[in-house]
Amino acid sequence: MCLLHTVKFPTKFFVKSKTIRAERTEMAVEVFCDDKDMTFAERIRAIDGVEDVTLIQYNGEYHG
Repeated sequence: MCLLHTVKFPTKFFVKSKTIRAERTEMAVEVFCDDKDMTFAERIRAIDGVEDVTLIQYNGEYHG
């Protein structure tokens, strides 16, 4: 079972990338939120084995 399914997300999510190095896995996940309640990040962080959670806001524009 995917660990992300063990956390109740506000709406839906998509795994954008997944990298496995030795015994570590790094994932980038796009999460769509209906409201500003970001407590789901704390619930993800509480999952055994999760070391870091970073939230990034993306408004559809990229300036590079």
